[in-house]
Amino acid sequence: MKTATVWALLLALVIAVAALTSGASAARNNARTAKRDAFVARLMASLTLKEKVGQMTQLDIGMLQEHDSQGNLLASLNKTALIYGIKNYGIGSYLNTPFSGTAPVPNRNGKPEIAWNVTQWIEFVNTVQETALQYGNSSVPIIYGLDSVHGANYVRGAVMFPHNIGLAAAWEPHLVFLGAKVTAKDTRTAGIPWAFTPVLGLGIQPLWPRFYETFGEDPYLISTYGRAAVEGYMGKTFSSDDLETSVWCRKPRQEDDEEDEENAAAGWSTTVSVSLKHYLGYPNPISGKDRTEAWIPDRMLLQYFAPSFIAAVQAGAQNVMINSGSINGIPVHTSEQYLNHYLKESWGFEGFAVTDWNDIEKLVYFHHVAADNKEVPPNATPDELLVQAIRMALLAGVDMSMVPSDYSFSDDLFALAQEDASIRAIVDKSTERILKIKYDLGLFANPYASNLSNPNIATVGSKSDRLMSENVVRESLTLLRNQDNALPLSAAAQKILVVGPAADSLPNQCGGWSIHWQGSVSPSEFDPYPDTSTIYQGIKSLAPSGSNVQLIAACDFDKCDSSNLREIEAIIAASADVVVLAVGEGPEAEVLGDIDDLTISPSQIELIKTVHGAIAKSGRKVKTVMVLVEARPRIIPEELINATSAVINAYLPGPYAGTPLAEVLFGKANPSGKLPFTYPRTTGDIHVPYWHWYSDVTTPLFPFGFGLSYTMFAYDNLRVSDTNLAPGKPVTISVRVTNSGKVPGREVVQLYVSDVYATVAPSVKLLKRYVKTRSLAPGQSYVATFTLATHDLAFYNREQQFVAEAGLFNIQVGTLTSSFTLTGKSLICPAI
Repeated sequence: MKTATVWALLLALVIAVAALTSGASAARNNARTAKRDAFVARLMASLTLKEKVGQMTQLDIGMLQEHDSQGNLLASLNKTALIYGIKNYGIGSYLNTPFSGTAPVPNRNGKPEIAWNVTQWIEFVNTVQETALQYGNSSVPIIYGLDSVHGANYVRGAVMFPHNIGLAAAWEPHLVFLGAKVTAKDTRTAGIPWAFTPVLGLGIQPLWPRFYETFGEDPYLISTYGRAAVEGYMGKTFSSDDLETSVWCRKPRQEDDEEDEENAAAGWSTTVSVSLKHYLGYPNPISGKDRTEAWIPDRMLLQYFAPSFIAAVQAGAQNVMINSGSINGIPVHTSEQYLNHYLKESWGFEGFAVTDWNDIEKLVYFHHVAADNKEVPPNATPDELLVQAIRMALLAGVDMSMVPSDYSFSDDLFALAQEDASIRAIVDKSTERILKIKYDLGLFANPYASNLSNPNIATVGSKSDRLMSENVVRESLTLLRNQDNALPLSAAAQKILVVGPAADSLPNQCGGWSIHWQGSVSPSEFDPYPDTSTIYQGIKSLAPSGSNVQLIAACDFDKCDSSNLREIEAIIAASADVVVLAVGEGPEAEVLGDIDDLTISPSQIELIKTVHGAIAKSGRKVKTVMVLVEARPRIIPEELINATSAVINAYLPGPYAGTPLAEVLFGKANPSGKLPFTYPRTTGDIHVPYWHWYSDVTTPLFPFGFGLSYTMFAYDNLRVSDTNLAPGKPVTISVRVTNSGKVPGREVVQLYVSDVYATVAPSVKLLKRYVKTRSLAPGQSYVATFTLATHDLAFYNREQQFVAEAGLFNIQVGTLTSSFTLTGKSLICPAI
C-alpha cells in the first residue's frame, strides 16, 4: 500500500514538472513572439513601398555573376550588379548556385570550377549580406535559398543522401530526421539559411519526372516523413508519437528555439527554414509531364493530397513553394481558395508562400490566364497582361516571386501598389510575413554566414555523416524477388560479372540535383567526396577471397556495344557464376526528365535478354541479380523479371551506396526496405494506388509496402482492445511478430484499416500506423501496439466536412485480420 502511494506521488510530481516546463516554454515563446512582432512593426514603419516590394522579390544568382568578354557567366561576384539591386530595389532574396548547368564555370581568373565548397559559399554569402547592410536603406538582411534536396548537394564535398523515394523505403522517420539535421547543418554552415525542401506531394503518377523527390504514394507515410523532415531541418525535437489525422483542426505547435537563436547570433547556427514543395497537387499531372494540368476534385485533394502539408505546417514549417501547374484549370498561383483560404486561414500557416521559377510570368505565356476581374482590353500587350498576372497572384496569396532574372516584378508591383490601396495592403502583409521569418532565423541578430573559426565547417562531409548516409541505404534497399533463395550469395570464391549502365556510375546513383541541376556529368566530379562507392566497387571490395569480379558495362541508357555483348556471352558460357545486372535510368530533373513510356530503355532490354539468352544457351547454372537504380518504377517485361534470380530496388541511393549494397548481396546485412509506392506491371496500370476504390481492379508487379528479407516473420496474437470504438474511447491494437527464420532481421509492421461502407466510396484500405522493429534474432519476438481514435477513421464527405461515420471497419496487420465497429457519427472538422 505504501509503495503504491509513493508511486502515485512520484507520478503526480512528474506530471506537475511537465506542466510547469510546458508552461515555461509557452511563456518564453509568447515573449519571444511579442518581441519579434514589435521589432517587425517598427521596421515596417520605416520601410518605403519600394523596399517592401523588394522584400517580395527573389532573383537568381545569375543576376550577380560577372561575365567574360564573350558575355559568358563567370563563377565570381559582380559587386556592381549586387549594389544596383540593393540600392535601387532593396532586393530581399537571392537563390541558386552558379553551377546549376552541367558545364564547368570559370572564375574571374579563368580557372574552371564545378561547385563551391563551404568556405567559398561563406565568402560569397558574407559579401552579399555586407552589401545589403551597407547599401540597403533599411539594413534588412538577404535571405538566400538553395535546393538542398538530398543533402547539401550544391556544397562541394557535403554528404549526399538517397533521394526521398529511397529514404521512404526505409520506413523509418527518424532516419529522415537525422538526414535533415545533417543537411541543415551543412547548408547553414555554408551561409544558406533557406533550403528548398522537402517535396511532400503524393507520388501516384510515376511518369512524372520528379517522382523520386517524393516520399511515395501514401498520405500517412508521407505525413510522418514530412513532420520528421521539418523537425530535423529546423532543429526541433523529433516526434516519436503517432501522427494524429485531426491536426488541421488545431493551431500549429510552438516550440522553444532559444538555443538556436544563440547559435545564430554567433554565426554557428545549424538549422534552416524549409520550403514545403510543391503546394498543392503538383505530382499528379494527367499527362505525366512536369508543370502541367492535374484533375483533382477538392474532396480528393483534401483527403489524400493535403495531409502531408498540414502535418508539416503543424510541425512549424515557415514557407511553402507553390505548384507550378494547375488543378482543374486553375493555376495554383491564382487560387485564393488553396493559398489564402485553405493554407493560411484554415490550417493556420503563418509563414510566406513563394512561387517557383518564373511562375507569375508563366501565368501569361504558359497558362494563358492573366485577366482577373478588372477588364483587360483584347489587344493588351504582354506587359499589361503581366501586371494583371501579378495582381491575380497577390490576391490569391503569393508573398514572394522567384522572378528570377530581371526587375520586372519589382517595377510592375511597385507601379500597381502605388495606384491600388488593396494591393498596398497585401504588400504590407506579405512583407511582414517575410520579415518575421528572417527574424526567426536570426538574420537580424547576425546576417553573416559562418566565419572560418566555426567548428561546424570541419563536419561538412564528415566520416560520421557519410556512415549515416550508408546506413540509410542499408535500411532502404528493397528485395523484390529472391527465387530459390538466390541471395545472399555464397561465401565461397566465385566468378562475378557486373554489367549494365548503372554498374559503375556515381552520377547514376545520385540522380538529379547532384552537384548540378540535372545531376553530375562525370565521375571525376566526385573526387572531393571520400569513401564513395559504385555498385561494382562495392562488390569487388566485399567479394569473398579468391573471387574474380569483372566489369563490362556493355550498354548505356541509349545503345549497346555489340562487341561487349559478345564478350558477356563468352564469359557466361565459360565461367560466370553470378551476373549482376545494374539497370535503370540516367540522372534527370524536372521537365528534362519527361517521358512517354515507363518501360526501361530498349538498350537495357537488349542487355537483359543477352544475359538470359547466354545462360540458357550455356546450360550452366548462373545466378542473375538485377539491381534497379531508378528514379521511378521503370517497367521491365515480366518474362525477364521471372527469368532473373533476384531483384533489388536501390532507388537513387547516392554516392556511398556500393558498400551497403554489396553487404546485402553477400549476406553481411539483411534487407528490410519496403516499397513506398505500387510498382506497376505495365504503363497502363499506373494511376491506381494501393488505396484505390473497391470498384477498381489492379494487379501490380509488386504491391505497396512489399519487400522480402533473408529471414521470415510470423504474425500472431492480433488483439483489439474493444470491438466498439466511440468518440473519446479509442481502441488499442496489438500484434506479436516473431523472427521464424535463421538470421537476424528487421520487419516493418503495417496496420491497415478498411471502411466497409460509407456515404462516399471508401478506399479498399489505408495505412494508419506502422513501426519498424529493432533487429530480431531468430526466435525473438516483438509486440507492436497501436492506438486508433475516431479521427483516424474520418474522411471528407460530400459537404467536405471531415467526419467519422458509424459502421464496420476491418483491420489488417501482415496476414492477420480483425474488425471493430464505430458507433455514432462524429464531426471532426467542419467544412472548409
